Amino acid sequence: MRKAVLPLILSLFLAWGCSREDGVLRDGYYSAISDSYNEAGWKEFITLYVYNNRIVTAEYNARNSSGLVLSWDGASLRELQVGTAHPSLLIREYVQDLLTWQDPRRIRRIPGDTHVYDTFGKLAVVAIEQAKIGNRAVAQVRIDGSSPVRNDAAPF
Repeated sequence: MRKAVLPLILSLFLAWGCSREDGVLRDGYYSAISDSYNEAGWKEFITLYVYNNRIVTAEYNARNSSGLVLSWDGASLRELQVGTAHPSLLIREYVQDLLTWQDPRRIRRIPGDTHVYDTFGKLAVVAIEQAKIGNRAVAQVRIDGSSPVRNDAAPF
């Protein structure tokens, strides 16, 4: 009996150790927010919900200094329209790509988009890094064109 129990205990320890390997996304909600308002007066953020090592949902949005959420403000969305690409459509496409590929570096840029793609990707990279270490604190991200993400995250 003792001989049968020892391998069982050893295999449980090995299985537990393998389940905590690097790169595994921990279940929960993870968020990243830009540390300053952009030139249009919005502070973008992303929130990811991770379950079973997969990004299940993602919300990308922005807030202005008075707390108004961009997706609620049709007039501002129309002002931010890029050519024929409405910001809501861009965001939907980028979220769908993130959910499909589970990697912001594989998201395809929509032609004509000069802002949403870069910011979405930078925030998503940081939120995913937070999920890998299980840190549910909202990460502040510097988005200024040259220095894309906070100091300990991989560049987008």
